[in-house]
Amino acid sequence: MSNGFILHEDTHRVIIATGFSTPSDNRKTGDMIQIWILCKAVDPVEAIKQGLDRLICGNCVHRGINGSGRSCYVNVGQAPLGIYRAWKAGRYPTLQFMDIFAGRKVRFGAYGDPTHLPLSLALAIAGVSSGWTGYTHQWRKPSLQGWKTLLMASVDTTAELVIARSLGG
Repeated sequence: MSNGFILHEDTHRVIIATGFSTPSDNRKTGDMIQIWILCKAVDPVEAIKQGLDRLICGNCVHRGINGSGRSCYVNVGQAPLGIYRAWKAGRYPTLQFMDIFAGRKVRFGAYGDPTHLPLSLALAIAGVSSGWTGYTHQWRKPSLQGWKTLLMASVDTTAELVIARSLGG
């Protein structure tokens, strides 16, 4: 079995799920399938330098500006870079069947904002999985309110928490 699959591609992004054949020893997430949103044009390290991470992270304040002032916890030189290189080398087949998520927990957005997945795809994955987790900094956008059932608002201040809760996030 492949350790990863391409879930979706659009003009700017490729979305890959990993963790199917190798159990994770990540203490924070446990053994969850991880969904990565990556910029197609350049590797994740270069995407940050060029500001192209906005295509996968949206308006997240932790992006910084072209890498300056970046406070994101994801070390893109590790897993995201390795996954990007494997994708470029053609190592991930395109996902054909949702049943591969059955009985498994899923982490939407191991890197990148999950709202870049088609909502219908995320709902299908959640529908067959045994559970999921995911956060978004895009929670204020009215066009993304359909994500409330899948994602929690990622907030950085008490004031944001109050606003998010008032919006149902």
